[in-house]
Amino acid sequence: MRGINRRGIAIVLGLVAVVSACGGSSYKGLSKADYVSQANAICKKYSGLADAAGNTLGSNPTEQQVVDAVKSKLVPLFSQELAEIRKLKPPKEDRATVKTMLDEQQAAINDVSQNTKQFVEAQGSTALSKKADASATAYGLTDCVNNSSG
Repeated sequence: MRGINRRGIAIVLGLVAVVSACGGSSYKGLSKADYVSQANAICKKYSGLADAAGNTLGSNPTEQQVVDAVKSKLVPLFSQELAEIRKLKPPKEDRATVKTMLDEQQAAINDVSQNTKQFVEAQGSTALSKKADASATAYGLTDCVNNSSG
């Protein structure tokens, strides 16, 4: 019986090793160029939606109207945009970089959501959003940064 148990254990361990090896090597991420292109396309789409949401405010909104619009319209758009980008598979070698970059974007969204008035008063730029924009720009996501002056 001892021999059977050892052999059974050896087979199970061998199968686990094969399954683990297959799982690790089967990752099919996009090329960096494709990832950047697809992420930028998502950002362009959401930039248009954000512009449309901003245009509903008219030409002379009060600060409170802007705060309300950012919180109720733009923060959800930012979140949806990020969710779509997270569905993309980055290049295998860039997974950690992309995860950090997207986590910085999430931190900036959370900050805007929690400190909307300060975000509006700072004309759409905070320390966290600047850091997130810098990371996105460095990776090539140039359409995913705040290019407005407020």
